[in-house]
Amino acid sequence: MTDTTIVALITAAATLLSSSITGVVGYLAGKHQLRSQELLQNAQITAGHQASIRELRRDAYVAVLNQHSVVERAMHAAWEDTPCAEMDSSGRYIDLVRELHVLQERLHLAELEGSLDIAARAATIMAFESQCMSDLMSLVRDNHASGRPPEHHAREMAHASFTGRIDVRDRFIETARRVLGTTF
Repeated sequence: MTDTTIVALITAAATLLSSSITGVVGYLAGKHQLRSQELLQNAQITAGHQASIRELRRDAYVAVLNQHSVVERAMHAAWEDTPCAEMDSSGRYIDLVRELHVLQERLHLAELEGSLDIAARAATIMAFESQCMSDLMSLVRDNHASGRPPEHHAREMAHASFTGRIDVRDRFIETARRVLGTTF
């Protein structure tokens, strides 16, 4: 073999070797880049999913709080503004029952979307409101002929109802903030 042939073979072999090395390095770099992009995409999807869950939970909790305020106003009106003798005829009882049913529906959604802690707080709210309704209606039955509102007959019970409602709402809010990650 001549020197020229040997040089040509060495050059060809070096070219093939460098092309192979470049191909392997390019393949590995592309594979690494693809894996990095997959990880980034998965992280973005996870973050978006978590934000979506957080927003669903927040909306459910706000709906509970808003409806709880509606129940609170309806309870105030029943205790303070409606004579016992007119509770049924005024439609106040039906309004209360309807608002309590809506509250229960909102609580179910919060339980479904939330954590076990929220489910416990939701159950506490519903148990409290059911007891308040039972106490109110028992008082109304006992004073069915009275032209005075229930609060007149049981101020302490009315006050306990109002302050208890604030307590269960505050505990719900505290738990919701913790679940949402917005505790201060």
